[in-house]
Amino acid sequence: MTKPTVSVLLPAYNGEKFIAEAVQSMLEQTYRDFELIVIDDGSTDRTAATLDQFHDSRILRLCNPENLGLVRSLNRAASAAQGKYLARMDADDISDRTRLEKQVKFLELNPEVGVLGTAVRQTDSRGRVLSKLVYPETHELIFWRFFFGLALQHPTVMVRADLFNAVHGYNEEFLCGQDTELWSRLLERTKFANLSETLHYRRLHGKSVGSSHYAAQRRYDAEIKRAFFTRVIGSTPSLAVCGWLVEPTRFLPTAYKAELIALIGQFYKYMEQTFELAPGVRAYLHSNIQRRLSAARLSDRRPAAKFIFRMVRDKLPIATRHRLKQSKLGYFFARHI
Repeated sequence: MTKPTVSVLLPAYNGEKFIAEAVQSMLEQTYRDFELIVIDDGSTDRTAATLDQFHDSRILRLCNPENLGLVRSLNRAASAAQGKYLARMDADDISDRTRLEKQVKFLELNPEVGVLGTAVRQTDSRGRVLSKLVYPETHELIFWRFFFGLALQHPTVMVRADLFNAVHGYNEEFLCGQDTELWSRLLERTKFANLSETLHYRRLHGKSVGSSHYAAQRRYDAEIKRAFFTRVIGSTPSLAVCGWLVEPTRFLPTAYKAELIALIGQFYKYMEQTFELAPGVRAYLHSNIQRRLSAARLSDRRPAAKFIFRMVRDKLPIATRHRLKQSKLGYFFARHI
């Protein structure tokens, strides 16, 4: 039997509401040489019954006898994959029908790139577009962006299977942030890229991982950043500084600002020594550093107001929270509190 070129990993837990759309968006891909590995992580709703409606030889269904969690489910699906490339897909998202075709074409033409993401449109539970997220396209800028936060969207990614297997997949100690932890290891092995085209629609709703595990996600991300900096620049920053890098709207005590400034300087020096930075990239980094330092200088303004604002914000539904963030009111609070 001929092995497929792409293996799509789609974990699902109680995903009856949206999983049919997610699966259908894969089956309608213009690129046909793939397998869709759907792993039901011990669902107790009608996820299995919904999947029973699909009859396509490209679908491989796995079922966990109990809920094992996202990370273990992803590793189990990856161990069953036959493809040269592994692509991610969430059970509540939708992929553009040209997504696999365009990602495979790019990776075939650029063998030095091992991890490839795309731009994203974020929608609410009804599919209404909330915003568009565009990430850096080149490896150098992705490497820099990773220093501060999210450099690519996990559900959009296609990665070379041999690289994924060489680092033993996802680290099962990380119940959240498993994608960020994986990228932190792969960034030192291969080049990353993002396509500027919007090839994925990410749904924001109350039961999505980004909503239900928001605080835990931030804690794990800070720990991942700390370990990454220790490996890359040889010094271990405080969790307070790493937490601020993950979420720069947080309050940062004055005592930590000198450490943050030194850390940014060390990382920029590493970038200069590691990469051949084009003049345009260098100018962008200088501008970005000034913007980050300006945000750090203002981070201790009105700490009580910041705390209250974050508490209120985090109680809102994730789609409402996102709309507020994109609004003029949200921009005002971000600038003045």
